[in-house]
Amino acid sequence: TAGRPMLEVLLGEGIHNAAVVVTRYFGGTLLGTGGLVRAYSKAVQAGLKASVIIEKQQGFLLKLETDYNGIGKIQYILGQRGIVITDSEYTEKVKVETLVPQELLDGIREEITEGTNGQAELCEADCILLTISDCFVEDVKRTLEDYGVVDQVYQLDYSIIDRIPYHKVYKEIEPYLKKYPHDVSNRNVPGKEESIYVWSCWWQGEENAPELVQVCLKSQRENLPTQAKHIVVTWENVRDYIEMPDEIMEMARCGDLCMAHLADITRCCLLYRYGGIWLDATVYITGKLPEEYFNYSLFTRTTGEGIYCTGVSWVTWFLGARKGEELFRFLMEMFFAYFRSHRKAIHYYMIDFLIAIACRSLPGVEEKFRRIPMNNLHGTELQKHLSEEYDPEAYQRYTEGGFLQKLTYKGSNYQENSIYTRLIHQEGKEK
Repeated sequence: TAGRPMLEVLLGEGIHNAAVVVTRYFGGTLLGTGGLVRAYSKAVQAGLKASVIIEKQQGFLLKLETDYNGIGKIQYILGQRGIVITDSEYTEKVKVETLVPQELLDGIREEITEGTNGQAELCEADCILLTISDCFVEDVKRTLEDYGVVDQVYQLDYSIIDRIPYHKVYKEIEPYLKKYPHDVSNRNVPGKEESIYVWSCWWQGEENAPELVQVCLKSQRENLPTQAKHIVVTWENVRDYIEMPDEIMEMARCGDLCMAHLADITRCCLLYRYGGIWLDATVYITGKLPEEYFNYSLFTRTTGEGIYCTGVSWVTWFLGARKGEELFRFLMEMFFAYFRSHRKAIHYYMIDFLIAIACRSLPGVEEKFRRIPMNNLHGTELQKHLSEEYDPEAYQRYTEGGFLQKLTYKGSNYQENSIYTRLIHQEGKEK
């Protein structure tokens, strides 16, 4: 009554390389077999309707060489088929490269041969298409070149995937955006206190956190500048530090607002009111946190690429600011305004899309991100290897270029000699 109806929807739409998750909270007995089938099918249909469907085509890299008389004809033929020239070189002859779908290859070859009276030389080659972070493109190219693969790596623009949720979030907050900064709550106004804070959060309290979270929080305390205060925010103490609207706390208490989104709102309030650095409770620190990180008006891990329809990058698990930073006031007020009339976030990564909107709407925000030096490029590397057998040399490689490591506590069945277990036991011995 669940898996097969869901699969049938995917097969009926011709969808491949996709996973669908439908969560049912109740209703099995009440709905009956037919009702369950319809409910699961409609859930998948709704998910597909809200998704961006990308068609993958197998194709070839086509290299052409012609004289100057033939290039105009080639450009016309390719243009008629909607095929883009990816590279060109004008010397004694003209060399162009293009990506041609497999089903069009024979027809294109024939048309170009006929259109240039056989004067164009055509050569097809395999093409490697990789979806990778911009900051690693050059490294990948160099590695492929070592294996004799040259000039066959092309970067594709996947920002279209973010554009739909970006515009959905923008449309929802547009009424509040038009009133900002005149119609705001004016909560969490920064005070005169001058202290250096590092904030983290575990709603149930550190003593009730999973072992890995406790290890991460311990590593944070041990690697901060001497004058920094490390504070773990909990459900019990959050209102000791910030003003949070009653309706937001009530939505979180009854489960309408997920705790991850409450943490997003909390980090914005704290950084606006007090400044400092926010580290998720699963951030493990392998070396001293540089004091200069606290000197920037805005700081985060950045890789130099563009994300969420902007020209800059950030991570929400590591954010820093001076108190009163306008970005975090904006985020706080947008959250407060939105949740006055909504009980759920429009998107799981709503905070990221709000940051993106701020980059386009608030003067100077995107420029502040651009001033941040690239740092912790491999800050998610160790997470990928937690289940591997611990080896000192491998561990050193995984943590190079990222003394801040974003980990996860959600794995299971780790072996006794794994990196995960080593972290737990090693920290335990040092307590």
